[in-house]
Amino acid sequence: MNRNQKIMLIVGVIILSIVGTLDAVEYKSIRCKGGIVSLRDSKLTVQGKCGPPTMSELSGASGSPSSISLIDTWEYDCGKNSFTRKFTFRGGRLVGISTGGYGFGDSSCE
Repeated sequence: MNRNQKIMLIVGVIILSIVGTLDAVEYKSIRCKGGIVSLRDSKLTVQGKCGPPTMSELSGASGSPSSISLIDTWEYDCGKNSFTRKFTFRGGRLVGISTGGYGFGDSSCE
């Protein structure tokens, strides 16, 4: 590998590491068409304000054997001109709000 190839490799790694950190942004609250959704809101409140998610999945469980909390993740595709939204619930309460990359097609965000 010559000197120019090494420099290009280093520049590529730096760019990829910067882009990787820009992928998701964490929030304490976010606006939906039905109102503001905040951490600790229930699934019912989030669905009432944001509508049904584009996708949802049970992503795990946490806690002790006597007190297990399910971890549920909802994703909203807000269209090709907007960022996707990801809501993480633990025990039915909102514990994480983040955005990802641009969505695809028409918006399913309310």
